[in-house]
Amino acid sequence: MEQLTDDLQILDDEILYRRVSPHQIKPDGQSWRPSSEVFITKEMSVRLTSLVSPEEALEGYPSFGLVSFTAQIVRETDASLLASRMALLLATR
Repeated sequence: MEQLTDDLQILDDEILYRRVSPHQIKPDGQSWRPSSEVFITKEMSVRLTSLVSPEEALEGYPSFGLVSFTAQIVRETDASLLASRMALLLATR
């Protein structure tokens, strides 16, 4: 398997957006939360909040929602942040 290199230019306190489809949103008491299936994947694209607004992250996906979390949380799960022009790719190492 190819060795993945974490992009350390993405600081730990950077906040990332992940789009969530309507079928991945579950009731949680008086509110809603994303299903765990949003995060159970070998690769996941996210957007840097320093580069896009919530509206831009949802452009073309009118019924979707957003979740946000920090790059540090990603790294604590032993995943890598791989930057590209369009989005970030989170991949397990």
